[in-house]
Amino acid sequence: MAKYFNQREVFPVIAEVIRMLHKDTQDFVMHDELAEALLGHPIIKAIIARVHQQPDSPTSEWLVGNMVAWFSQKMTAATSPYRHR
Repeated sequence: MAKYFNQREVFPVIAEVIRMLHKDTQDFVMHDELAEALLGHPIIKAIIARVHQQPDSPTSEWLVGNMVAWFSQKMTAATSPYRHR
């Protein structure tokens, strides 16, 4: 996904949004809930705007869904720096 975004720029935002959503509910944060929250985050919105300048760019929903899936994959593989949080 480096064509559109990289882990270094999106993973800290995802971790921040997870913390925020968890703080509000004290429950697990589901994929769709996280993706929806990311669509409204100013940093993610700027990344999406940048990506949409490229020809044949994917939809915003696809982008944030992919960000969440990539973050989750790194957590599952225990290779994420956020795995202990």
